[in-house]
Amino acid sequence: MTPLAKLNGFYDQKLKEGEDPWDVETARAMMYGYFMKYEQEDADVVVRGIEVPFCIELPVPDDLPEYLRPVKPRYIGGIIDSIIERSGEIHATDMKTAGYVSPDYWTELHTNPQLTQYQFVLYAAGYSNAGLEWDVVAKPDIVPKKLTIAAKEEIESFGTYCGWPVGRDVPGDGRESPELYGRRVMNWYEDNPTKFERRFYRRNEAQLLEFIYNEHYIQFEMETSLLRGGDRSCSQKNFKACLNFGSICEYHPLCMGCDNA
Repeated sequence: MTPLAKLNGFYDQKLKEGEDPWDVETARAMMYGYFMKYEQEDADVVVRGIEVPFCIELPVPDDLPEYLRPVKPRYIGGIIDSIIERSGEIHATDMKTAGYVSPDYWTELHTNPQLTQYQFVLYAAGYSNAGLEWDVVAKPDIVPKKLTIAAKEEIESFGTYCGWPVGRDVPGDGRESPELYGRRVMNWYEDNPTKFERRFYRRNEAQLLEFIYNEHYIQFEMETSLLRGGDRSCSQKNFKACLNFGSICEYHPLCMGCDNA
């Protein structure tokens, strides 16, 4: 079975399960576009795991301040979207959708703790030269519309819409069905390959060590909060504040270590 056949089978099953057809057809179009964009680049990629859960004990550095040292083991856990092998290297990957991706979005990923955590986990598993891949898919900026006369003729005469195969029945209300809208979204992605962006990142050992210290500090603050009767879900550090709707924190260059002031 070809990758596209598997893709169609997956989304056809979602329709049978009663998932919202507009969401299903939009997602199908996104993945079609993704496949068309990266088919050649990813031809030799080997998938090592999908939705890979992890939970590991946090190491305790010898020089960790005494007040931060844990009374009992501390852990970090989560799920990695996928782990792949590309050109002999193990990569952790993540895929996001976004309406708009500003340059600040990519800048923030140089210090994003989620990526650091992923590489730390791979490092702890023995992959000292692991990498990180971050894929972003822009959401379509088109909406369902009324069918034109030419579009109706294309459907009835050729069984296609926007050049993609469909049934020959024109919807009675004269508007795009979920299937027809999905075909136009496929065409939109085909015409706009820049709507898919992929960046590669790597953390060095100093950054991974800093991550360990930060994690001990965060968990220490949470433990202290609990001892004082605080909210157990509350963390004293909010890394999401680094990036808020495309506006990067003014102190981010300091975190990156590139501020000359």
